Amino acid sequence: MNHFSFIILLSFSFLGTLSCDKILVFLPLPIWSHQMQYEKVWTALAERGHEVTIYTKFTPKSNSTNLKHVPIRLPKIDARMNLLLSSPTAGPNLIPVGGIHLNKPGKLPQDLQQRADAAKGGFVYMSFGSVVDPTKLSEETKLGFLEVFKQLKLPIFWKIDITNDPVLNAKTLPDNVFIQKWYPQTDILAHPNLRLFITHGGISSLMEASSLGVPVLGVPFFGDQYRNMVLLRHRGYALIEPIQTLTKQSFLKNAQTMLNDPSFKQNAKKWASIANDEIVSPLERVVYWTEYVLRHKGAPHLSASSRQLTWYQMYCIDIILVILGILYAVVKLLSMCCCRSSKKHTQVSSTKKKN
Repeated sequence: MNHFSFIILLSFSFLGTLSCDKILVFLPLPIWSHQMQYEKVWTALAERGHEVTIYTKFTPKSNSTNLKHVPIRLPKIDARMNLLLSSPTAGPNLIPVGGIHLNKPGKLPQDLQQRADAAKGGFVYMSFGSVVDPTKLSEETKLGFLEVFKQLKLPIFWKIDITNDPVLNAKTLPDNVFIQKWYPQTDILAHPNLRLFITHGGISSLMEASSLGVPVLGVPFFGDQYRNMVLLRHRGYALIEPIQTLTKQSFLKNAQTMLNDPSFKQNAKKWASIANDEIVSPLERVVYWTEYVLRHKGAPHLSASSRQLTWYQMYCIDIILVILGILYAVVKLLSMCCCRSSKKHTQVSSTKKKN
């Protein structure tokens, strides 16, 4: 797994569209405050025209063999950036259209609608997306989920296919757990009785939850999922329970905390209001800028300034020469001062000897 991650990391350093240096940034800790500490450095590099790839890794306390069976996909970042879930530092020719995939919530299928409406005390929805297969988790983890769900005493809607699962079946499932191979996620997240969304932390799922004001309990597995959840936790409507360190006790504690503390829901609603407060929709923005580029024949004035740099500007040769020139002048000046001081000292010594 480490070798494969390193290969992906190296590929980042060779890919890109700008003819400029490609810089890798390593963050020792995947936390928001640590990232902000170095933000000005890589912002300056990016504005100079360099391509900056920020690489951070959450180091688990124990190795997870399940990760070897999960395929890794790299997201199209330009189509998923938005005001709420990113702090993009990009040129003017990169237009954020995050949320373009979001549809207006509709009505749930009749049986699901009735079950959700009947949950007067609220219900919980859990989905790990299309990449992570929860049936590949260890038996202990899956049974731990069921025990926690039973103690929550709320209806649990879990997206999972247990057709060939040796552990999860009709006999082991608690009465309050309802499983399906697929759920209309946007429609469920928009239901007023939903109290908590348990997710792996994929960017698409978090954008849906954030736009609808839903508190999130994240169980990140790999990739950008932990970083995504850190941002939501920083804004006060999420907690994190990494799969590598997950235990039944900690998972239950975090779930109960989020269900009983109204501040998570309040913060989720606040940030949803911010995320949805746009002058135009992402789709309208795409249409406008597409037509804009056509009207202005490719809009070269929006291209990165690095395209107009000469080779010596691109590699900062001019700046290096100026710095070297200053250093040379300082050294030369100090050398001259030392020589004059030495000559004066010699002359004074000679005069004293003659006298």
